[in-house]
Amino acid sequence: MLRAIADDEKYAREIAEELGISRPLAAIYLRQLEKSGLAEGGISRTSDEPPYLRRCYRAVPFELVLDLNMILSLERS
Repeated sequence: MLRAIADDEKYAREIAEELGISRPLAAIYLRQLEKSGLAEGGISRTSDEPPYLRRCYRAVPFELVLDLNMILSLERS
């Protein structure tokens, strides 16, 4: 999902089509990425057809640091 929005901002529909998943599922994942600070969404494009205002998403630059203590602190599922 992050790869899909790493280079350019896209609509949830575009991302869903690229990844072969439903638009509602893509929207759920995108909201989670937004909550965790890995993506930004904004209503920046308008359309002639409903929905007239569409939310575009793009990845936010980040660095992931993973060490043994972090792995040990993760909950088992």
